[in-house]
Amino acid sequence: MVLCLDGAAQHSTVLARALVKSLEEPELESDTALARLFLVSDVLYNSSSSSTKGAARYRSSFQELLPDALERLGRQWLRRPGRQPIAQARAEAGVRGVLDIWREWSIFPHLFPRGLEALLFAPVPEVVHPEAEADKELRWKLEQWTSPAAATRSPLTARLRGLSGPTLPAATCILRLCHYERYWHRSAPVGATNVDFDFDEDLDGQPLSDDDMDLDGEALADCELRPSSETFAAAVAAWQAQESGDPASHQVLATTATTTPTMPTTAPPPTTTTLTTSILAAAAIEATLEPHVMAAADEPYLEATLDPYLEATLEPQVSDDSSGALVDQEALEG
Repeated sequence: MVLCLDGAAQHSTVLARALVKSLEEPELESDTALARLFLVSDVLYNSSSSSTKGAARYRSSFQELLPDALERLGRQWLRRPGRQPIAQARAEAGVRGVLDIWREWSIFPHLFPRGLEALLFAPVPEVVHPEAEADKELRWKLEQWTSPAAATRSPLTARLRGLSGPTLPAATCILRLCHYERYWHRSAPVGATNVDFDFDEDLDGQPLSDDDMDLDGEALADCELRPSSETFAAAVAAWQAQESGDPASHQVLATTATTTPTMPTTAPPPTTTTLTTSILAAAAIEATLEPHVMAAADEPYLEATLDPYLEATLEPQVSDDSSGALVDQEALEG
């Protein structure tokens, strides 16, 4: 292996030809043939992962030489008559293992190993008669390759599918392409298993009925939204306490703000250091009663009761930066 990689820049083509030529010798023993095929695979793997100059030339050389060599190897060795069944199964398993590894490595084009398998495991016919095929799909494929228009593109297609080298005549390429179509149409891929499944068209579960169209949950029952009497009474009491000037009004407002169950927990603005209890109470009352006001907009007494209180509560107030105490805006202007 060191010799192959160190001399890749000058001798990669010569070494690749020597390795492939060793597969074409007649009367090869199974162990010898498999060992030489494994050696080709080792050179392919190490050259593809090596940074040595010229190592990549092995892949291109093997891609040109392997189709004809493996067709001859299958004819002279793999399909040799008279071999014991156990020896035949062992030889076929070794060859399929190498082809499977080449597929996993993705060294060659995608269909290249499939063409090598078709050449190894089945003989190429000398004549093709598409009309004799009973299968319509296979007959159509064979007719496409035997048509006059296929003569110009058959050599390149055969090379990409691992069926020929660069010098194979177009007529031979067409025969091998037809052989490729017939082999893979009649033979299941390696490792494939025919299993009959009882498919259920409803793969996602039970079909939806007309009664299940409410995908967001249960439908809401028709109900009339009214403000809570306790919440409304607390808001009115807080407003009356502030209007009367009672010193305990701040305590009442703070209690209203903290005990209101639907008060939103929002953070204060970054520039505000202290928040008045009146603003807290106003925000709590507004957050609590706003949905009820929207739902019961037909009751004018609710708007008339809340508007004066909200106006009085939301009058502008400022914070004294030195002490943090709240000062009335009118007092500052005076």
